[in-house]
Amino acid sequence: MIENILGSKTKIKILQFILKNEEFSIKQLSNTTNVDLSICIKDINDFISSKFVVKNNNQYLVNKNNEHYDSIFNLFFKENTIKFGLSSRRKKELQKMMPVLLEHKSAVIVMHHNADPDSLGSAVALSRGLANLGIKTDILAPAGISKQSANILKTYPYPILTKIEKTYPIYIVIDVCSTEQIGNLDIPKESKLFIIDHHKKGNLYDTAFAKITDMESHSTAKLVYQILMELKINVTKEISFFLLCGLVADTAFFKIADKHDFEITVQLLDTNKLEDIFSILWVPEDVSSRIAKVKAFKRLDAYKLGDLILVFSRTGSFESQIALTLVRSACNIAIVFNTKNDDIRISARMRHDLKGKLDLVQILKPIEKLINGSAGGHDMAASANGKNPKCVRDAKSVLIKELETKLKCKSKALN
Repeated sequence: MIENILGSKTKIKILQFILKNEEFSIKQLSNTTNVDLSICIKDINDFISSKFVVKNNNQYLVNKNNEHYDSIFNLFFKENTIKFGLSSRRKKELQKMMPVLLEHKSAVIVMHHNADPDSLGSAVALSRGLANLGIKTDILAPAGISKQSANILKTYPYPILTKIEKTYPIYIVIDVCSTEQIGNLDIPKESKLFIIDHHKKGNLYDTAFAKITDMESHSTAKLVYQILMELKINVTKEISFFLLCGLVADTAFFKIADKHDFEITVQLLDTNKLEDIFSILWVPEDVSSRIAKVKAFKRLDAYKLGDLILVFSRTGSFESQIALTLVRSACNIAIVFNTKNDDIRISARMRHDLKGKLDLVQILKPIEKLINGSAGGHDMAASANGKNPKCVRDAKSVLIKELETKLKCKSKALN
């Protein structure tokens, strides 16, 4: 969508106008931008078809829930984002959150299953920060934490709940946006739901009272840092430590970091050493992980799609690590199924050279009903979780057809 906009001077003018105005008419748009009325009608219809603009009677307004909104807004209004700060849109969401938090002074921060360093680091940093405002928060890991996260807690121990016996007035779901990823936790209707996340929008997004999200960010830790800065909360050595763990881990030890990640890292390193963070995050691979990989390699189903190699496999654990190992070896796309009892977890990974050509979240979306669950994550690293473990064969067929459509070629089995 962005590339189509940049190729049209009139669309750029129109976008700059509609992003600044909550509601507008075609006549108002034409008069203000000096763009011919017929061209305005044509371009607005294009935006409506891509669901970036919605019509309400004779008025039009921008759809802020559109998946491209954040990137387009930042493209035209970067000056509205102060260094290390939240964008004006995210500030408004924070302004919705804070009165509710200050009123109740109690909340639970919910992490995703097998919570990684970004999830844990963001949760603890936010919890410590809110404590400075007199807001007490518990942290819940409904499906446990990863080995890396367990290692982090050896340096700064922090109580992590695995179940809760009471309800909270506020649920802050962090680094995740789907119910399946939080163990189908029941969030009471009378409670307020907040989301802080950098993944693609999941099934919790539309039910949230407020959400601070940025799919362009490499980590949720970056968003939490920006929140703390906006609230003028002192970032202590402990808070810096947890934020650094999240930022370093989710940028793959800076392999995919951008300028903003490095700028924030420099600020956080005033009280911590990077080599200490690296040492804590490095966890030697145990024998059970290596055995799971060997078994998964024996179960491979491989396909050729044009010049690309797609592989499927099955495992009882470590599905994300196995998928990552596969794309680092011979294949371009790896999809690994983990079925247990009444659950199915799917991890998908692809090589970096496919970025911009495929979106793995969109590839997994068509199997959501089949697995009785939802998909989410990033374009190059996605996952899906559901309640129908007997659908693996059908899910594979759907995924192959989806990839054939996207890549415009037929698959050929290599087994």
